[in-house]
Amino acid sequence: MESVEIINGFYDFVKSDDVLDIARLKPNSFVRKSPMEFPHIIRFMLSRGPDNTTVELDKYCESVGIQTVSRQAYSSSRQQIQPKVFKHLNNWLIDKIYECNNYKNMERSIDTRN
Repeated sequence: MESVEIINGFYDFVKSDDVLDIARLKPNSFVRKSPMEFPHIIRFMLSRGPDNTTVELDKYCESVGIQTVSRQAYSSSRQQIQPKVFKHLNNWLIDKIYECNNYKNMERSIDTRN
């Protein structure tokens, strides 16, 4: 499995109902349709650059073709995420990296470069 396949699989995994169930801080979190739904929030958090939040949100929304989201709306949505979902996502990603066997061990660390 190549790195690109792992990343694409990760984004598909983020969209799953199982992940959404873990991510909900409250039962009614992420049930309404909004321009920046849960998968977009996670993708934005992981792809964010050095600019301020407003500029980064504008760039992200334009790049994925969704309606522009305000900093306040993003912040409000982000606060509805259960922190334990990040551990779940990280574990999935680590499992996939180990499954692919496309890495070299280098004295107790892993080099995932090809």
